[in-house]
Amino acid sequence: MEKVEQETVMTWRPYQKDYVVDYKEELNVEKFPVILVFNREELVFKTNKVEELYEFFKNRAK
Repeated sequence: MEKVEQETVMTWRPYQKDYVVDYKEELNVEKFPVILVFNREELVFKTNKVEELYEFFKNRAK
């Protein structure tokens, strides 16, 4: 992970169905918890498995 140059920010929020935007619908989330990775403009990766997240960042650092 030390080779990843992007700033990493992590947060977690309870799902609020009546929020301004239904993120579950907008981001096609099928189950929780979900890990979402965004660049400055869009969603670039989505998973429910931490191992897949590590692999994603490992591949981006190459």
